[in-house]
Amino acid sequence: MFKNIYKLIIPMVTNRLFILSFVIVMMFSTLVVRLYQLQIIHGEEYQRNLKVTVMRTLPLPANRGNIYDHNGKPLAINKVAYTIKIDPSITVANLNEVLLRLIALLEKHNEKQVDEFPISKEEPFVFLFSSLNEEKRWKEDMNLKQDLTATDVFNYLRKFFDVPTELSTSEAHKLLSIRAALYVQRYKAYNPITLAVNVSKESVIAIEEQDDYFSSIFIDIDSLRYYPEGENFTHILGYMRGIDDKELEEYKQYGYVRTDVVGKTGVEKLEELHLSGKKGERVIEANASGKRVSEINTITPINGNNVFLTLDANLQEKSMEVLVENLKAVLLSKLNSGEITLKQLFISMVKSNNISIDHIMNAQESTTQYTIKKLIVNSMPNLAMAQNDDREKAKEIITNAIQGDVLSSKQMVLCLYEQGMITCDDDDLRNIKNNIMAPIQVVREKITANEITPQATNLDPSTGSVAVVEVNTGAVLSLVTYPSYDNNMLANNFNYEYYKKLMDDPTTPLVNRPLSQGKAPGSTLKMATAIAGLESGTITTSTKIQDEGIFTKAGNPAAKCLIYSRYGTTHGAVDVVKALEVSCNYFFYETAYRMSHGVNGNKLAGIEMLDKYLTLFGLADYSGIEIDHFKPQIASPENSQEPWQDGQTIRAAIGQSSNSFSAVNMAKYIATLANGGTRYKLHLIDKIVDTNGNEISKTTPIIEEQLNMDPKNLEAVYKGMLAVTSGSQGSLRKIFKDFPIQVAGKSGTAEEGKKRSSHTWFTGFAPYDNPQIAVVVMIPFGESAVGPASKTAKEIMATYFGLNSQMETEVKQ
Repeated sequence: MFKNIYKLIIPMVTNRLFILSFVIVMMFSTLVVRLYQLQIIHGEEYQRNLKVTVMRTLPLPANRGNIYDHNGKPLAINKVAYTIKIDPSITVANLNEVLLRLIALLEKHNEKQVDEFPISKEEPFVFLFSSLNEEKRWKEDMNLKQDLTATDVFNYLRKFFDVPTELSTSEAHKLLSIRAALYVQRYKAYNPITLAVNVSKESVIAIEEQDDYFSSIFIDIDSLRYYPEGENFTHILGYMRGIDDKELEEYKQYGYVRTDVVGKTGVEKLEELHLSGKKGERVIEANASGKRVSEINTITPINGNNVFLTLDANLQEKSMEVLVENLKAVLLSKLNSGEITLKQLFISMVKSNNISIDHIMNAQESTTQYTIKKLIVNSMPNLAMAQNDDREKAKEIITNAIQGDVLSSKQMVLCLYEQGMITCDDDDLRNIKNNIMAPIQVVREKITANEITPQATNLDPSTGSVAVVEVNTGAVLSLVTYPSYDNNMLANNFNYEYYKKLMDDPTTPLVNRPLSQGKAPGSTLKMATAIAGLESGTITTSTKIQDEGIFTKAGNPAAKCLIYSRYGTTHGAVDVVKALEVSCNYFFYETAYRMSHGVNGNKLAGIEMLDKYLTLFGLADYSGIEIDHFKPQIASPENSQEPWQDGQTIRAAIGQSSNSFSAVNMAKYIATLANGGTRYKLHLIDKIVDTNGNEISKTTPIIEEQLNMDPKNLEAVYKGMLAVTSGSQGSLRKIFKDFPIQVAGKSGTAEEGKKRSSHTWFTGFAPYDNPQIAVVVMIPFGESAVGPASKTAKEIMATYFGLNSQMETEVKQ
């Protein structure tokens, strides 16, 4: 019997069909059991958990409002552009390979990768953060120990992200920039990360053609912040960047989050809440790994408001242009006279790193830079393999070689060419090498062509500022800072290397000079001293004071009149009009001394009276301009660490001592003087308008003080200022000769040290008989026979009153 059963079963077991059927039945049974567990037993629990974890609300940024000048010319706008992004929610097995291939593609198409990796690109590595708080926050986000150095972090991240060892430091840096950004976002996989902005259509096509390979890479269209006027308005407009902890605390009540960008400086910061608009939101469904599954709902954002400034873009552009041209004129004059030598110029450029040590140390054989490199390596053999160590020592070696004629001016000119600072065609290059074109000729031509800028030389003068104000409203028409920088380099894609270069530049291009650089005003303060003397009754418009050359009444060292110091002569007997015309120091020494000794028992009466009028003219407080700026300082016993003496009073009366004012402070003073004593609060914001053109706010002139000065006293001061530009002995008569509009002006110089030139100022208003604008130009360490401050002011006035275009028309006719 058993044999029969065995014979029956064996064929069934060995039958393939039976085996397959049995397996299918078992699998299906397992599936049914599992589905029962998931849907019946645990279904409600899983469904509940799913709903809790996958709903994500993503902010939709509003289009930022634009910023315009007074006439509606755009200064800050949004530019629609292609951006390349990576979706962190899409897992890629060979991520490093994909990213390196993308980086190569970007480089091939000359695109700039977004690089916010806060470590320098070359060794020795340094952090590029602008603050310690930034460094601390980044290290926390990257899960790094706070005591790690930049080198420690770089080396650690190379290993952590499995960066191929064969990659160069530069290539590794580019890869780490992306990997670090992805790591910071590791808990927000549904937020894409931008890899490149404002890319070309060719790059877009190249990526789309490799869509299968670049599965996590996609093209988006974004609104980028763009500043079409470049460096002319940088310090006024500011720039945008990611929000920091302090700003987040300030703005969180308005719905800001850690991933937002905000205005960091200037008008972008001042009007952040108006410009930013109201964010919308998009509700998405994402799976447990963070990958977006579907879109649930969208709330459309409300675009930001537009801000109109009081500035005139054309006047601003012209002011910058003429300021730079006059700085160049002084530089060329000093080169031609021998006051500055080529050696001094090249040494200064090396010390300020405008001749780059890094470029020299990476030079190839058969170049002039390689010759310089060998000098350094021979002096510092240990640098042969570590090319970027000890830059200061390398600079010293080069400067000593220039000074000792080991390096010639020709070699330094060729070095400038090799570093791309100057351009030369083949003929010029051949002429330079064959000594047909002298180095001084090349340098002069390149300064004239603006290839070698005053900023690049870092020689006096290499900086300056301009302020132009409407006399009868307090509206600011122009605020110029030189040198400046390109805020496009810091917006959208913050360039750490560029920012560090700005920070290290000895000409301090980040400083907003007309608002934040205080200097002694020199003789431009004499009008205020005159008003103080006249209004207090210390002198009258007919009072004459005999200039004796040396003023001996106020102790030692005795103060001298400038004409006596230079030529050993005096101005003779002068009244207030003549004293202003010839800028007689002695007259104002005596006026201040009389104010000090005209009140019995009060030796401080003179400085107190002077300070009273400086305060009335607005020189003791902020100007009113809405963006951050410098608070001026008047010379006062309260600010002195020593007992106040008559010598300090008389020097304060001619704009020396501890007086310290910016160009905009002085512009407010001159505007108040010009309009007869109505002191307006200065303002930069004209109006704010919504996207439909509706006016939200409008700035109206605000009167801070009415000085109520005697018209006769004002008239005397006005006549003295007019005589400065048109009198027979006026110091500016040659500059303003044949100028078709009468100008009331005053120049001034102020010494800061014996080793450098004095600061030079121009202050004035025009037209004389119906003042409209006050113009102030300040050039630190810029005293020169060229008269750069006054010439700059003259051209600014010509632009404002349309004289340049009128003269051009007459020439064409």
